[in-house]
Amino acid sequence: MPGSVVRVMVCGSDDDHGSSWFGPLLPTPGEAGSRPISTAETDDSQRFAERLITEAFTYDVVLLLVDGRTGIQPETRRFAAIASLAGIPQAIVAVLGADQAAFESIVREFSALAPKLAFQRITPIPLGLSEDGVAGEVAWYAGPSLREVLLAADNARPRLEKTAEPAAADGIDARVVWTHETPLFRGRAYLLILGGRTVTATVIDIATRLDPETLDDVSVRELAQGDIGQVSLSLTHPLECHTYAENPEHGGVLLVDRLTREAVGAGFVTAIRARNADIVWHRLDVDKAARSLLKDQKPAVLWFTGLSGAGKSTIANLVEKRLHALGHHTMILDGDNVRHGLNRDLGFSEADRVENIRRIAEVSRLFVEAGLIVLVSFISPYRAERMLARDRVGEGEFLEIFVDTPIGECRRRDPKGLYEKADSGLIRNFTGVDAPYEEPDDPEIQLRTLEGSAEALADEVVAALRARGNIA
Repeated sequence: MPGSVVRVMVCGSDDDHGSSWFGPLLPTPGEAGSRPISTAETDDSQRFAERLITEAFTYDVVLLLVDGRTGIQPETRRFAAIASLAGIPQAIVAVLGADQAAFESIVREFSALAPKLAFQRITPIPLGLSEDGVAGEVAWYAGPSLREVLLAADNARPRLEKTAEPAAADGIDARVVWTHETPLFRGRAYLLILGGRTVTATVIDIATRLDPETLDDVSVRELAQGDIGQVSLSLTHPLECHTYAENPEHGGVLLVDRLTREAVGAGFVTAIRARNADIVWHRLDVDKAARSLLKDQKPAVLWFTGLSGAGKSTIANLVEKRLHALGHHTMILDGDNVRHGLNRDLGFSEADRVENIRRIAEVSRLFVEAGLIVLVSFISPYRAERMLARDRVGEGEFLEIFVDTPIGECRRRDPKGLYEKADSGLIRNFTGVDAPYEEPDDPEIQLRTLEGSAEALADEVVAALRARGNIA
């Protein structure tokens, strides 16, 4: 449409190849048939997805910069894949400083990727660069110039005046661009922002990621920084949304770390899932309150966390013995014991540790519903998973108990010889050696084991339960 603005995203630009380099190739305002052209630039494919979702307008053309000396790089393919997912209708592959043979080779390589991308039009254009970094045309090229391609851009993205009513989703599938250095795992929960609303979303499946060389989908269990993957998310509250193809303004999501409030991923909704209407919560006459009253106690989760060898199991066992002697109803879940049954299929990778805690959080919730005081003794090294466990029970029903023992003391004790095995490489992903431990920021109870005996610390926990009204 004459006079309409053509919005161009330049991908791969940097200090040497910013917008100034192709300025002389753009139509001038007074040129016949000229149209306003708005340009934006990015040199980071991971943040590109966030920009597409958070900015108020969409783009008509993506201009992919390719250095003719090095050819198409994985980052170029990521830019192309993200632009395609976002529905940008036209791509210009601008090849800088290549001779004719190199240009034709790059065109063939990109043409092989074209069937896996959803662009309506792809135009490769060779450009020369002067010594001062200004772009120019090359003599041997007879195809359309950058100026002609932009003048002919037709704003081909559909502009629907009215879209279908949004669907209320309890879950969504999305193509997610993961931007954080910590991988995305099944079972981990994040804040999800869509259309001004924020809910908690849990990753229930990671199906595939795009191979950056071929753009084929390959099966994976996690997404690393920079990966583009197909992810399924379960939402804590229904959220009205569209797929991104239907309505970009209500089909793009941001994933945010619940602790740091840092954006860690951006996604394009591909499918909306509503909860099965045949599955309803069945109200029971005997509920948590009735069970608790019968036991004369308030149920709670006592979540003992700390390094291996810190004394978690020892103290938890002493606390349970004291509560049992007082006539209270308890259940203890020990990390090692649970791995003999419920979690015997899990290893010690970060993804398996996340799933390990997710399952125990759900079991703990069931014990709380039964009116019990449940004692959980797990290293549980990640704050995010401990937060997930807290979220599964009611307000005031979760006590994070940090068994605070310096790693040097844990190594000295090393009752199972695990640190020695980890140091020698016989055990991998061992917390405190080659895997991290994130200390609690503000635990309800902190037990400094170098300052008191296990018996005294157990008494401290029982006293805290009395003070909170969990026991008389």
